[in-house]
Amino acid sequence: MIMPRVVKVVVVIISLILLNYGCFAQPGHDREESVGEKIQRLMKEEQYEEVIAILTDVIRGVTDGNEKAMGYFVLGGIYADANDFTNARKAIETGIELTDLDELKEEGNYLLVEVNALDTVASLGDDFIKAIDDASSEQEASSIAHIYINQRYFGDCSKEKLVYDHYLKSRFATSDKLLFRIFKSYYATCISNKKYKNAYDAIQEFEQTSNTYRNDIDYLLLKAECEYKITLYASLETLGKLEQLYRAERDNRSLTHVLAAMGDLESRLGDIGAAREHYAGAEQRYRTERHDLHRAHVFQAMGNLESWFWDINAAQQPEVRLYSPELNYLSQADKLKAVGDLQSRLGDIDAAQQHYADAEQRYRAEHNDLGLAHVLLAMGDLDNRLGDIDAAIAKYSIAFELYSHEQEPVGQVYCLAELCRAYAIKKDESHFLAYLQTTADTLVSVGEGNFTATAYVAACVREAMDIIRNFSHFSP
Repeated sequence: MIMPRVVKVVVVIISLILLNYGCFAQPGHDREESVGEKIQRLMKEEQYEEVIAILTDVIRGVTDGNEKAMGYFVLGGIYADANDFTNARKAIETGIELTDLDELKEEGNYLLVEVNALDTVASLGDDFIKAIDDASSEQEASSIAHIYINQRYFGDCSKEKLVYDHYLKSRFATSDKLLFRIFKSYYATCISNKKYKNAYDAIQEFEQTSNTYRNDIDYLLLKAECEYKITLYASLETLGKLEQLYRAERDNRSLTHVLAAMGDLESRLGDIGAAREHYAGAEQRYRTERHDLHRAHVFQAMGNLESWFWDINAAQQPEVRLYSPELNYLSQADKLKAVGDLQSRLGDIDAAQQHYADAEQRYRAEHNDLGLAHVLLAMGDLDNRLGDIDAAIAKYSIAFELYSHEQEPVGQVYCLAELCRAYAIKKDESHFLAYLQTTADTLVSVGEGNFTATAYVAACVREAMDIIRNFSHFSP
């Protein structure tokens, strides 16, 4: 289990070092696996020895002391991943000695605390009370609690709650900043385990504990996300009751609509197995009742669901059905965009680009500005994914203007959130902050009831802020 702080360091610093030294191949060309891609793959496979060997070789070729220090910080994190805490400390200490930047020295010292916390947790096992109580500092105690909470056992969150409560009552719980960090860890674990009520209770408790963060943007975004998921879960419970009533009354048409709606909610909540089951039930009933329009919606939802979870064979089926004559209710441009979305998620980039380009051409010919905005937003996402940030910004900007002309505030919010993230990647803090303010203002006009848009903005802005923070600490 890699330490949370080092996760950020690995993602940002490896990319910085390898990009600076040409280890990433350019996208869109037939090529062998690049060094950067190999490291990413090996990290996912937990092949730490190979990663250490590759990264050590890369660091040898670095001449700048601060960049070399960043490489050693990453190396320390990977050693910690492999439970080799002695070498982890040595690598981080080497990085601290090499840098002449106070910010990097501070970051290195922070990483040393986290390595010590990981070592303590590894040696004491489940004795979290002793681990927290015996910590040498508030920072180390919070790191230990953070690690225990983030183990995420996928149960009822009872152990995580015990750790969280014990830290709050300990002698170390004095810093609002560290309290907020532990709160975020416990909140994230509750959300991962689908314990939305627990997460909401934690929010209520935290508001009574800390005045400092009650109006903090990170906290408010977490709260919005939680309210969104609780609303979905409550709606799902209500639909479950309707399902039982419609089955008892043999109201097949209403039952079919309910099954499709339950599939939508379960998909958003991440309950993939239940979503598949309800979608399949709805599709079968729509087929029997010859409701081709509703069948098409279910097929598209099933395709989105499977493609997000890389079930390629299952995902490709709706693509075929989408073009069948009986489902010809969609415009050709809509079909092209839908298939482009599917191919993008499946990783068939060239085919996705072609379908998007064809859809764009048809939308322009039809003077369908709303459809054009949708496809430009999708094309911007694809450019962003391929690393062409300038092209992505251009498409997001045009899409935003189209959404504004069509008076579609939700589309505007999506574009603005992506522009925030794109300018963060470009390390353009002035544009990032300007778009952040515009995003917040536009989100107000969308209304508090649109939980989907709120949650999407929350995810984009959190990621963008993390990028900005990391670059401000680690810019070469």
